[in-house]
Formats: sequence, structure tokens, C-alpha cells
Amino acid sequence: MLFGSCSEGGDSQRSHGRLIKIGFSLDSVVVERWERDREEFITHARSLGAEVNYRFAVADARKQVEDINELLDDGVDALVVVPNDAQALQGVLKRAANMDVPVISYDRLILDSPVSAYVSFDNVEVGRLMAEGMIKHAGFDSRVLIINGGAKDNNSRLLRRGIAEVLSPYINRGMIRIAGEITPDDWYTSLIEDDLEEYIREEKLDGIIAANDLFADSAIQILARYRQAGDVVVVGQDADLIACQRLVEGIQHRTIYKPIDRLARQAAETAFNLAVGEKLHSSRTVDNGYARIPAVIVEPVAVEKDNLEETVIADGFHTREEVYRNRE
Repeated sequence: MLFGSCSEGGDSQRSHGRLIKIGFSLDSVVVERWERDREEFITHARSLGAEVNYRFAVADARKQVEDINELLDDGVDALVVVPNDAQALQGVLKRAANMDVPVISYDRLILDSPVSAYVSFDNVEVGRLMAEGMIKHAGFDSRVLIINGGAKDNNSRLLRRGIAEVLSPYINRGMIRIAGEITPDDWYTSLIEDDLEEYIREEKLDGIIAANDLFADSAIQILARYRQAGDVVVVGQDADLIACQRLVEGIQHRTIYKPIDRLARQAAETAFNLAVGEKLHSSRTVDNGYARIPAVIVEPVAVEKDNLEETVIADGFHTREEVYRNRE
């Protein structure tokens, strides 16, 4: 746990009978997982006795600044932010600091701004697990295309670092070759599809490392048009339902499961605790360019066809009926 509570009794005592208002600013809900984050966060915050006021920035950094200003104007006691642009929030978050409103950077690290806590997954480890999956399934002497995440997202850099830690020694020895990299400005499939199709059409690829399962889905659809689906190794992350179904079908080879319910609950507890004035107790910190901030980091899990049952299905992330729908 990130916090140690100095108070006793129920949450109503901790808030002195006052309704706690938490603002939740999300970048977008284009990716499947963000709806799950939102729903779990709201459910847990309400169980603690808090009200959640949320906004979607539709992947627009300027709109996110407007959203956060609105939440501050509404009198929220704490802010939880999934940044669209990690470096675009300095002004509005300084306003939050001046108003003594704690800010939790959720999933993606906000850079160069005052932040009270960071709640996320180990994104470097996500990259490592993806690269290890590529080696396992594509082997050596393979040509690999890397589809990076949105350029404005600090997680994309962490993910790429993890991929490089695993692949670089083999690249340096000529055992793996990088056919190319695609780096979109944001997490939209429309920003990668033209380049992706050109690589698939022109290059003989053995594998594609996709920054998330949405990008992996685009890759598989294009591979299918060129009758290469299942022959080219594809790895992604987020354990989206379609990715898990494709693991069963053998046309995606690995996804990375990040226990979103656990992360969302931790973020809700962190926001509530800070809102009622409790202090942070954390053995781990991260540097966001402004200060070292307390962090709680949840470990990701590699998922393949042979461990679906004990991971995403056992956790109730997806049901067995959903995952095996196309095979039963």
C-alpha cells in the first residue's frame, strides 16, 4: 500500500463527514482498457465515500488543460490525471498546487510539473516482456518491425527502453535485425496504418512489436490482407479481449496483462487519502523533472495461449466464454 493511515474508524470519520470530490481527467477512451479504468476507479472511489467528476480530453492536450481548470473550478479535493501530453500541464498543475489540490499522475507520468503521487505499472518491464516474447516466438535471425506508442506519452519512452534492453545485445551481434520503427504522434491507428502497410508489403517481416493491442490489431488486419496473419509473430500489450481471442487462434503470440482493476483501486485510495489530508508513505519514488515523487508500481504479466486460464480468466478480467468464443 502507498499510504499508512493515522486515523481510525470509517471513511466518513476520515473525511469528517464531508463529501470528498475527486476529479478524474482522462486523455481518451479510444483504447478498450480506459473504460475499465474509469468504471473501476469510480466504483472504488464511491465505496470510500467520494464523488467522482470525470472528463475525457479526446486526445487533445489543450482540451485537457480546460478540463482540469473546470474540475478545479468545481472545487475538487484531489485530481487524478492521465496526461495526453506529459509536458503540457505545467501551468494548470501549478494552479492546482497553489490551491492545495493534490495531483495523482495515473498510468502515465506527468513531467516537469508539481505532482503528489504516481500510480502506474512498470512500463520498462512491459517492454522487456514484449521483446522476450518476440525472441521466444520469432527466434534469432529475424527481421522485426517496432510500432512505438504516442510520441507525447512518457510511457512510450519507457516501453521502448525496455524493448531495447532485451533486443540491443542481439542486434549488436547481428542476431536480430530491426526492419524499421513507426512512431506516431498519438495513440491512433490512423497514424500508423499507411506506414505499417508499406512495411508489410515491401519487407519480409518475421515479427511486429506493437505498443498496444490496438496497434497489434491493425497489424494483424493488414497481415491478413497479405495472407501473412499467423506467420508473422505479433506481440502487444493491454490484454484486450480481441488480443486474448487471437492468442487462442494463434495469430497473436503474446500480450501483456496489466491488472487494471488493482491499479484503479490503488489510484482511488491514493486520491481519497490525499484529499482527507493523510501523508504518503512510499519506499519507491520517481523523478518527473520537477521533483522526486512517491510512486506505487504494479507489475505486469506476460500472457500467451497457455496461461490465459490462470491470468486474465482467473482474475475475471475476461470470462472464459468471451476468450474462447471463436473456438467453441
